[in-house]
Amino acid sequence: MAGWPVIRATVIALTMAVVGVFAAPARGVAPTTLTPDSFDALLASGAMTQDLGAAGRDDFFGHGLIDAAAAVAAAQDLENGIPPVLDPVLVVSPQALNFGAVLAEITMAVSNGGGGSLSISAINEDSGGWLSVVADSVDGAGLGSYRVQVNRTGLPDGPAAATIEVVSSEGSVNVQVVMQVGVSGDSDMGTQFVRLFDAVTGNRLGQLAVTPQNGAYAYEFAAVRSRRRWAAGRAGFVDPVTAPACRRRRHSGP
Repeated sequence: MAGWPVIRATVIALTMAVVGVFAAPARGVAPTTLTPDSFDALLASGAMTQDLGAAGRDDFFGHGLIDAAAAVAAAQDLENGIPPVLDPVLVVSPQALNFGAVLAEITMAVSNGGGGSLSISAINEDSGGWLSVVADSVDGAGLGSYRVQVNRTGLPDGPAAATIEVVSSEGSVNVQVVMQVGVSGDSDMGTQFVRLFDAVTGNRLGQLAVTPQNGAYAYEFAAVRSRRRWAAGRAGFVDPVTAPACRRRRHSGP
């Protein structure tokens, strides 16, 4: 999968940097107060990093560059009873929404990832009308869950994209939204044969011929017990793959 080696290396590099720069030296000056929760608080406060990129945490640089001297100083303050000061941070999750060809609604969470107070002043979108954001369960500050909905009615076939802007008292966050209108060529693979196998004996227990409906393949095997194997493909298709027992599956795309 494209990109995975880089992502893995980045995570490993960050982990080793935190262990080498922060965990050992800082633990030495704050042996009783440095806990996983206090570490998270120090990281979120910016007390142990140098900010990079956009102000505050961002998806590219994270919390910034680890600063060894600042990390030790922050741990020393913690040991002396001086807690980190957490600024309000607007957090929106997920920061990208893909509705594909069939989804009509996805839940989006808006929260304060720091300290202090933060309130939502507006939620804007530039779709021209096919996208809506509806408050689901929010507090007086506008923090909580929102239902993001799309309406494909009347839109031409093909991909569509828009941006949601969540505006708060402490800055804004953009959420990218994409969806597919109509069934793309890649979503229709023709009739597929789905086979169910006994995971122990390898015997075939059943087979279904499934055709796509609105870009999705839906099928059901009744009275499935214990662990089974299933596989799907065209005539003369692939060997079965192990999967948890399931009565119904829905598949979109290739």
